Amino acid sequence: MPPKPLPSIPVPARTVPRKILVVDDNETGIRALKRALRGTNLHVVSTHSPFEFAELLKREKPDLALVDVNLPAINGDKIVSIARMYDEQPCPLVLYSARAPHELEALVRDCGAAGWVYKSGDSKDLVRQLERYLPGTTSTIRSADANRYRRKSA
Repeated sequence: MPPKPLPSIPVPARTVPRKILVVDDNETGIRALKRALRGTNLHVVSTHSPFEFAELLKREKPDLALVDVNLPAINGDKIVSIARMYDEQPCPLVLYSARAPHELEALVRDCGAAGWVYKSGDSKDLVRQLERYLPGTTSTIRSADANRYRRKSA
């Protein structure tokens, strides 16, 4: 009689740290984002200047770039358009704003961003939104309402 196979032992998924590049002129907003993501496998690299964006994309090689829509010198959707024009997009470029969803959807269509993330004060909600753009992210935060921020397909 052949020996019984050994029982399989569940191995937890390896949590790979993910890097997010954030372009936002609001220091308070950047601090709030970093605080919201503390304790997750998401590491934030940030800049206040939209003019450093291309350089940081190349140097930091982020898994995701969040670009604030309302920047003083140039709007975030224009930054995304320029990055796409010059093929400077090693990761999903995502608009980040508290604007109304229909406005964000229109900006995404116009500039070619991968989507949008709503600026939320809810840490769990923010992580759920970010996970949509980070394939392979393993998080214990799951919710049935995660689809409410999903961009509708065109």
